[in-house]
Amino acid sequence: IEVLSLMLETLRLTGVSAVHIDLGHVGIFRTLAERAGLTEEQERTLFDMLQRKAATEIAEFVAGLKVNDTLRACLSELASLNGGADTFQRAHDLMDSVEGLKALIDDLKSFADEISKLYPDIAVNLDLAELRGYAYHTGIVFAAYAPNQGKEIALGGRYDGIGQVFGQSRPATGFSTDLKTLLSLSDAQQPSVEARIFAPADDDEALAAVITSLRKEGQRVIRALKGQTANAHAMGCTQQLVKRDDGWQLESL
Repeated sequence: IEVLSLMLETLRLTGVSAVHIDLGHVGIFRTLAERAGLTEEQERTLFDMLQRKAATEIAEFVAGLKVNDTLRACLSELASLNGGADTFQRAHDLMDSVEGLKALIDDLKSFADEISKLYPDIAVNLDLAELRGYAYHTGIVFAAYAPNQGKEIALGGRYDGIGQVFGQSRPATGFSTDLKTLLSLSDAQQPSVEARIFAPADDDEALAAVITSLRKEGQRVIRALKGQTANAHAMGCTQQLVKRDDGWQLESL
């Protein structure tokens, strides 16, 4: 909840409006694949079909599996289990008899209810066949969409087992987004920044304070790295910070 809230607050801070959220749980498909005894190749094949929502292909594929009627129905209908809150009831009606699925569906419902309570203005869409990041995500996954955008503008989810290869397995959750994309979609008026200010690679705390103050004003400050040879002109700057007797001063180039 905290990570998805952080993602939504990031979108709000950058001025992106009319966002809607897709929620899923990769554990549902993992459990169905395990209960059906799918081979790795069969799992990959069905995964690809689910990603494409290829209903006819899914039906033909599942019809050829040696599974009971309940699992066959669950696998066949998984791609159609999406939409609003009624999705949970449809999922329970179909999947409750499959060991391990009821708890996963209930977890996702609790998550969706909490998000809707915290962000009543944000539409939440459920998709039980949402398998984004299936190779590493282990639980609930989420993605944010904006109008007229063909792909998600932010996404994340639960991935347990991080650090296992280093001998310390831990649960984790995170999200990713692209700030340039968010700013391009922002409704907020962006400051007009024409000038670039060059700051030297100096550890002076007074310089750091001046840079922070300038950036808060909306100024673009480019700080040099230690050992960097490019000067202010090479960085396309029109001003620079210079240390004088009375402190750091902003001077035109």
